[in-house]
Amino acid sequence: MESLHLGPEDLRARHPRLIYARLTGFPRSGKWSRAAGHDINYLALSGSLHALGTKERPIPPANLLGDFAGGGMTCVLGILLALHTRQTTGQGSVVEANMVDGASYLSTFVRHAQKVPEMWGRPRGENLLDGGCPFYRCYKTKDAKFMAIGALEPQFYETFLDKFGVSAAEIETCRDRGRENWPAIQAILERRFLAQTSSEWCNTYDGTDACVTLVLPDILPTKVPVNVNNYQGLPDCRTHKNGRELAGMRAGRGEKEVLDAWLGNSKARL
Repeated sequence: MESLHLGPEDLRARHPRLIYARLTGFPRSGKWSRAAGHDINYLALSGSLHALGTKERPIPPANLLGDFAGGGMTCVLGILLALHTRQTTGQGSVVEANMVDGASYLSTFVRHAQKVPEMWGRPRGENLLDGGCPFYRCYKTKDAKFMAIGALEPQFYETFLDKFGVSAAEIETCRDRGRENWPAIQAILERRFLAQTSSEWCNTYDGTDACVTLVLPDILPTKVPVNVNNYQGLPDCRTHKNGRELAGMRAGRGEKEVLDAWLGNSKARL
């Protein structure tokens, strides 16, 4: 942008209150500053990717952690902070964000948890929250869907076992939640979940404190198998701070008005 005289120094010289945001994949200085990359590369260098996946290999979480969260979300946060600063100083700011540093920041919990053996101190795929724990993972059902179980706390785990439908001996095996018994618990859970369909499991656990839910196959579901009022798969924007009701977001809603405002063309269409 500097080569086009559109860098922050040029623009803020004319408009001191301007907030100028830069968002890059790699940091703008250092070895990778001019290299091409994608989300998987940014996660790899951030240290985040190593903690995600199976025992065999790291698996990137689509482009959610580096792109939208590590990049977009942290950049927006910087802009909001710059707006707040401008209210008190009257001056704009230059916001610098990149996906490597952003993803690293968002992985702070994992980084610290790796120092706690009971939490995340073992190799990938063998820990409490990375799929190694049998009562915090997903299981395939008879109809080839998946159920997610997150019954970490003893009281939730007991609710889960009470409705699971296995023998008394297997229940006792499952009640020993020591790490050395995890493979035995996992084998029982895998076999039992495969014996019923996802609908049957939903009928068993919906509305309970067992922490068992269907893994929805749709990114933006139009219907969910549990009773969630007005669920849209989108942020709840219904009530403004002044009490005014705002309409929920839908794909295409306001399209014409926005394009008219941006392009000045009443016939504009996506």
